[in-house]
Amino acid sequence: MKLKILSERAYQKWPSWHVVYEWEDIIAEKANIPIVNYSNDIGTRIHSFFRRLCKKFYKKWMPEYKFNLSCECYIMFIMNAASYHILPTNNIIPIFLDFPINMIDDITRVTKGLPVFFVTCKDIYNILSSNGVKNVRYMPLSISDKHVQSDVPKKTIDVIQFGRKNNVLHDYMLKYCKERPNVEYIYQTDNGTLTYISTTRGIIGKFDSRDEYFDLIKSSKISLVSTPGFDNSRTADFGNIDFVTPRFYESAASFCHMIGRYTSNDETTDLRLSDVCPNVSSYSEFANLVDAYLSEDYDWHIQREFVNSNLTSLRAEYIINEIEKAVYNNEEAQKS
Repeated sequence: MKLKILSERAYQKWPSWHVVYEWEDIIAEKANIPIVNYSNDIGTRIHSFFRRLCKKFYKKWMPEYKFNLSCECYIMFIMNAASYHILPTNNIIPIFLDFPINMIDDITRVTKGLPVFFVTCKDIYNILSSNGVKNVRYMPLSISDKHVQSDVPKKTIDVIQFGRKNNVLHDYMLKYCKERPNVEYIYQTDNGTLTYISTTRGIIGKFDSRDEYFDLIKSSKISLVSTPGFDNSRTADFGNIDFVTPRFYESAASFCHMIGRYTSNDETTDLRLSDVCPNVSSYSEFANLVDAYLSEDYDWHIQREFVNSNLTSLRAEYIINEIEKAVYNNEEAQKS
């Protein structure tokens, strides 16, 4: 079996995709396999258009994944399981990122012909496994090895909440800044332009590149982080599932103290997230942590262990091993 990575990087340019391309790069490097750009030519666009049209007028239509070991096969990150149908489904091993809970039955059915597929949310994995799905594997998200550094960068910003805001943490921090006006807090405005504002300097600019993002977070002493299912910050489509986002890993790799609000579930337990990120439940607890993190030196060895155990290179080894095992078992089953 010839394995490759099928990437949407040729046309998906929104900043949230950049982390996916970093994962693809590391997997390709570690597995010594090529990255192939999924075409965005007129034929592909027409194909996607008709698939969307089919889905719009016949909601039960769900193309099944087909797999042929004699053909080239592709690993592909699927940003949202709900829109998998507009992408190729032949000889694809999908890695599902966002996974609305109402897609459980559909994805179970359409992946039956695959030797293996991956989900990045432990809650989703648990549901699929309890439903008897044998070919699903759980792979938590990760931090690209390229962002790991040995020295603590210079810190010039007190507190940041990058991207999606958790309103409880946001309100806590605004209250803290009223009590301590010299403390700087940076957060994204609500106009959808990726523009950021500082409580001490006003609008500081638009940050829409991966390098700009990391420059900003590396400069921050504290990163406020949250899981998307906590405090009703995600749409109802995702139900009661929750997962650890890249922001946690990126903050840890950038030597940021983390203060969070997140669901305590199997995923956060497995990752030992509480070792590196307190899960605050009151303003007083939050304020005491900010006070401490802004004034004390810190032993980073636990945070380094967290980063080193969640590198994309480790996930790459796991992906390739699981694919090879599943394909081998599939071949043996066909022989018998």
